[in-house]
Amino acid sequence: MEQQSRFISFSFIRVISCIAVVFLHIFFLAATYAGINSSEYLVYMSIRNMFLWSVPCFVMVSGALLLNLNRKMSFKKLFSKYILKVIIALVVFTVINTVYSGITDDISAGETFKSIFVNLFTGSGWPHMWYLYLLIAMYLSLPFFRSFVKAANRKTFDYMLIMMFIVLSAIPGILSFFNITSGIYLWTNTIYPLYFLLGYYLMYQTGPVRKPYLIVAFILNVLLTVILTALGKNSIVSVYSFPTIVVSSVSLFLIFKDFTCHGVVEKILVLVDKTTFGVYLLHLIVLRTLFIILEPNAIGVVFYGIISFVVSVALTYGYLVVKNLVTERINSRVITK
Repeated sequence: MEQQSRFISFSFIRVISCIAVVFLHIFFLAATYAGINSSEYLVYMSIRNMFLWSVPCFVMVSGALLLNLNRKMSFKKLFSKYILKVIIALVVFTVINTVYSGITDDISAGETFKSIFVNLFTGSGWPHMWYLYLLIAMYLSLPFFRSFVKAANRKTFDYMLIMMFIVLSAIPGILSFFNITSGIYLWTNTIYPLYFLLGYYLMYQTGPVRKPYLIVAFILNVLLTVILTALGKNSIVSVYSFPTIVVSSVSLFLIFKDFTCHGVVEKILVLVDKTTFGVYLLHLIVLRTLFIILEPNAIGVVFYGIISFVVSVALTYGYLVVKNLVTERINSRVITK
């Protein structure tokens, strides 16, 4: 029952993070269309930065699931189930996105074909595709992280997380206000391994937490992010390593790590959770189409976000239904033979 409850909490965190990613991107698109010199730009970016906790929460859920040593993870399973799935999605949607851009931006077929390979191998395609490269990197590093989780005691784990936060978040975040780049770095100069390890640590190594304090911490750090953005510090705060983003992400994860629901709500939650990867891949296509057809405005972008999420869920769910039917038919033919 406890294991089932944890899976429901993971589903809930993924679903709200998926919705937040859609709104993060739509307000970024709105800011881009408005232009950096417009009066709306900082408003859109301030709202956009309210949702920066979304990607870290996705990474923490992955860490909580994949670093759980009760889950068997052979090299064959790692490469055939996890890495291959992401590579296929990366190739397919790099082609789809590049062709879409070629059509809407009136780019020649030759240039579009060339751009497919350039975008695929350099990661210079649509901005949200960076997350797939991150997933591949995290999956390739998974044996190392699992070995660390297995060998580390509580004191070592605490030291590693504190040290990573100080070096990867706190010091760079403070120095960025003075336009100084930190010369201190770890073997990996990226924040995502911290989130990956935090997902496991917060789920399995921490006891009961006082949610009112976490809610206050989340609200205060989101507000501070918005205020700093409105004051023209967007380039400083709109990175996933900035301390307010780390604290708000951890607070939200802890708030909902014990979330439970039952009945119809649980069924809907699980269903939508199954579509989150597809929603991430599809939603920008829907958003860009809406922005081409309709004029973006402050009220409209909220409805565009809702439409994009619902359409992406429907398309992904339809794909999964068709995929399951085809798989069942193929399996039935194999059995009969």
